Amino acid sequence: MATDFKLLEFELYGLLLKAKELLASLPGSGPMADKLDEELERIKTKKYNVAVVGEFRRGKSSLINALLGLPVLPADATPTTATVNRITYGAEPSVTIHYKDGSQKKLDSLEELPNYVTKLSAEREAVAKTVREAVVEYPIVICQNHVDIIDTPGLSDDEEMTRVTIGLLQNIDAAIVAVSALAPFAESEKKFVAQLIANPGVTHILFVVTFIDQIDPEEYDRIFEGIKNRIRQMVLAQVKEQYGQEQWILEKAGRILDEPSIFGVSSRKALKAFVGNDRRMLEESRFPPFKQALYAILTARQSVNMAEKAVHALREAAAWEQAQHTEREQTLQQQLGCLEGLPGLVEDYCAGEVKSMDALLADAAGRIARPGMDAGAYAEKLASFFIQELAQVKEGSNETIQHAVMTGALHAAEVMQEESERISGQMLGSFEGVADAYGARRDAFLDRAAACGLDTGIWKEQYGLRMKTQLAGVPPLEFGWAGPLWPNAKRLLDCNVIETICSGIRQALSEWERSAASYLRALRAALFAAARQEAESMPSLLRSAGDNETMMRGKLAQLETEQQEHARELSELAAQGTALLAGLYQEEG
Repeated sequence: MATDFKLLEFELYGLLLKAKELLASLPGSGPMADKLDEELERIKTKKYNVAVVGEFRRGKSSLINALLGLPVLPADATPTTATVNRITYGAEPSVTIHYKDGSQKKLDSLEELPNYVTKLSAEREAVAKTVREAVVEYPIVICQNHVDIIDTPGLSDDEEMTRVTIGLLQNIDAAIVAVSALAPFAESEKKFVAQLIANPGVTHILFVVTFIDQIDPEEYDRIFEGIKNRIRQMVLAQVKEQYGQEQWILEKAGRILDEPSIFGVSSRKALKAFVGNDRRMLEESRFPPFKQALYAILTARQSVNMAEKAVHALREAAAWEQAQHTEREQTLQQQLGCLEGLPGLVEDYCAGEVKSMDALLADAAGRIARPGMDAGAYAEKLASFFIQELAQVKEGSNETIQHAVMTGALHAAEVMQEESERISGQMLGSFEGVADAYGARRDAFLDRAAACGLDTGIWKEQYGLRMKTQLAGVPPLEFGWAGPLWPNAKRLLDCNVIETICSGIRQALSEWERSAASYLRALRAALFAAARQEAESMPSLLRSAGDNETMMRGKLAQLETEQQEHARELSELAAQGTALLAGLYQEEG
């Protein structure tokens, strides 16, 4: 009974939709859902890409020209094709160049194509390196039903061209492998065909022996059969050696190689016969049997290819779901293992907090000592402000002298306040460096806790803010005058005012140094207070861990239930698709 392809399409479409719905609830399912969408679209259009591939100088472009019936693609005795050339259906002939940067250019005529896709000159090769592919629209019957024929750069021509062709394999459905009648089937060709077979996207392979017009007609049958047997034996051996553990690849190799679809043609004669309407030459070219077989294969294989790709996507979805489940389960199990050891980690961390801070401060002791506080140098500098003001006194009244001293004291205090801010900033910066070092140790611990599945982001922010806030809350170092700056006398002009000023400076600097020492102690105390507060707060992590452990065990149970259900349903979908495909294969014979 003939397959009802419409019914097959409907059934496969439904299976793909169900698979997509099942995956929708799983995290990270976007790429797999996109893959299913591609197959849903393929069922609608039956888009089919046929690539003509092979070693360089195997007549690939000439073969496509013969299919077109016109010399559209550039062909030469030397390797010429330097880009991918895609032949697609169009009511009117046209060429669009698609560049690697995403831009495109429509050519005025087909005759311009060699300027963009060949390497017959250094200039053309430089242009071709910027081209992703050239799309040739042509009213060719073979391409009418969403079939594209793709001309590829020759393998083994150069590394870049080989990479282009290999990369294309992910997006083709069938391959026409060009083999020269003038050269035996080589080791490199054997490996490439094995790679084609192992590619799940490639569902059919045809072999075309080219240049048969250049061998003795009496030798044709012998050479043709020799190449056919060589392909069968060499490729099958390579597949078994390279993919022997993959049963589906072995089965596919059997379908393709037991009776390979192989034809001998002379593309040159065929094209010449089409142009000159020479029936005898066309018959000599042996091209009609190949072209008819290609039409038949494309007509039959488009629907089969659609089914194969859909079933493969269903199998991929089932395998992806299983892999995701295993990964999530392993992650949860690892986190649970971490949680079991977390109490000990917290206890060790809290017990060592103050000691850790003490060690950090001891290590930084040289950097956080009172910087640049030379009392003698400061005293001399401050005295100069007073002397400068007193030197300008023109009369000896007490008010004039006191005003000069007060002005000197104001200028001196401003300078010392700036110095206090500089020194405070240096000391605070040193202690903040200690806080950062401490924070790095704390963050390392919190990262270990995060590996248990705990959300420690807020903890990091709170603790970092707390420590810096504690430091910023310490009043900074300030300078002030502690004692009298002029003698207590009725007539200052008769007193040694400078001696009293120097005494006041020494007293102020002494108090300033004591304030600096107090500032250091306050900064140190602030760090220890913050460390103790953290040590006291850290055990609350254990409560979070306990909640997390309960939550994770619930997730594991839920994951197991969901996975069993998902795995069963996805496996059933894949099995239904496989059964549909098996019936199709049975009908194909």
